Amino acid sequence: MPSIGSRVPLPGLPRSFEDPHLFFQESKMPSITRSVLSTLSASAAILMSTAVIAHDNDPKSQTLPPIYGDTVIGGQDGLAGGFDSNGFIFCSQIPINQLGGSGNGSDCWGYTSPSGGEYAIITMESAVAWVDVSDPFSPDVLYTYQRGGTSSLWGDVKVVGSRAYVVGEGGGSIKTFDMSNIDNGVVTYEGESTSNGETASHNIVSLPSANLIARCGGGNNGLRFYSTQSNPDNPTFIGSWSDRYVHDACLAIYPQNGPDSLYRGRIIGFLNDGFNGGGTDTGLSIVDFGVPSNPNPSGTLLSRVTWPGAGYSHQSWHNDEFTWVISNDETALNSTWQMVNITDLNNATLGFTQSIPGSANNHNNYVKDGRLYAANYTMGLRVLDCSNGNFMDEIAYFDTYPESESSGYNGIWSVYPYFESGTIICSDFQRGLFCVKLDLSPIGYSFPDGLPDMVPSSGTEILVDASLEAGFDIASFDMQYAFVGGASGTVAGSPVKGGDRYAFQLPASSVCPGEVTFSFAATLTNGDNYPDQAGPYTALVA
Repeated sequence: MPSIGSRVPLPGLPRSFEDPHLFFQESKMPSITRSVLSTLSASAAILMSTAVIAHDNDPKSQTLPPIYGDTVIGGQDGLAGGFDSNGFIFCSQIPINQLGGSGNGSDCWGYTSPSGGEYAIITMESAVAWVDVSDPFSPDVLYTYQRGGTSSLWGDVKVVGSRAYVVGEGGGSIKTFDMSNIDNGVVTYEGESTSNGETASHNIVSLPSANLIARCGGGNNGLRFYSTQSNPDNPTFIGSWSDRYVHDACLAIYPQNGPDSLYRGRIIGFLNDGFNGGGTDTGLSIVDFGVPSNPNPSGTLLSRVTWPGAGYSHQSWHNDEFTWVISNDETALNSTWQMVNITDLNNATLGFTQSIPGSANNHNNYVKDGRLYAANYTMGLRVLDCSNGNFMDEIAYFDTYPESESSGYNGIWSVYPYFESGTIICSDFQRGLFCVKLDLSPIGYSFPDGLPDMVPSSGTEILVDASLEAGFDIASFDMQYAFVGGASGTVAGSPVKGGDRYAFQLPASSVCPGEVTFSFAATLTNGDNYPDQAGPYTALVA
């Protein structure tokens, strides 16, 4: 798998911190140094002991304190920065103290600006942070909001349009943040929506195409719906589904080519729910919530499914074809997923139960392009091919918690796999935010002489080793380069050392001093092209 060159580490502090009462500019904020990390860790442990508890007997109240330190930039497949992986490129890891928070990390979501900028949002026990991950090897913490009196381990965030909506078990109803100027490093807190009684929420879900958000749980609540259409900074409460406590949900507009013609174009909810905080008669409810132009928050129950040995129905997501919902159980049936057949929404049925080796508990999972991205606590991020209907096969993993793979509530909390660039973000109890990239190509790139941080203006040679899986051969291997303010082009590699090593001649530059970016891509004899996903790389010209 590919390795990467030197990168400039993330500065120790974000551009700004904000709480409801104080605003500090970066120059006025005291720096966080290694000498105070032990004190911060002790404070985090105290925070955990006094944290607001979610549903009854929520096991996450027993999690271990965070691990503070410096940001880790770049690595390679295998033990990348100390994290075991297969099929992934490790880009970066930002600890909670570098995010401007304290206590443990919790949920994450993503936002892509109209210009294509990619931004991670991560909730922490004490704060919420926005991070520019457009270059995942050089993340930039833009803004941190301190949750203050609404602090809680359980915080959740979703996005509709240019607004981020944050909820938590510590109350505060719905906090709204305007991200319309985020490309300039600006995120604006717009205030708190307090309609509809109970201010606590366990989760929040969104349906951007219908301008809807919905609060899950909080107290013993079900699903409380809000419209963001007329006033995105102060969403309007429009009603609720209150049959059962709802721990989490997936809302979708059923596609026009979906297998159940009765519900095409309608809002369908897949609700992980139960009585008594979700733990009694726990399972999955499938509910029709009307049409996007006129939602019906009270809903119509279409089907309900449970499974043998159910412990706590936690979260679920549908596959791309809307033929299966993949659900998970947080406290029983570890490293296992429940496959629910939804080809007939009025008669959903339990299919196979899918498992991988290991005893880690399940947490959040999402589907993109025929793959399930599953956050499995101490076993980290697991990726399974779910394109084959009722059968899944694990194809990659990235372990964010190298200390253990036993059952328990430490390690990864959630994953967001929807950035167009292929960057995947993960939020972790102890270690904050991870940026990784899936790399299932049959070719790995490495640099026997390392990558240059500085190149002479007269040009230089760069050596690249290309390791191929059996049965594959390289047809061509190219380097693209661009001198800032100067020439750009493509250079073909020349094979040396029996063909697995290639030499690339970076040409001379007319601009000195300056900067050059370069990247590599190989085309195989079957016609497939595989770029080195760890690139492009940057070097100074002197």
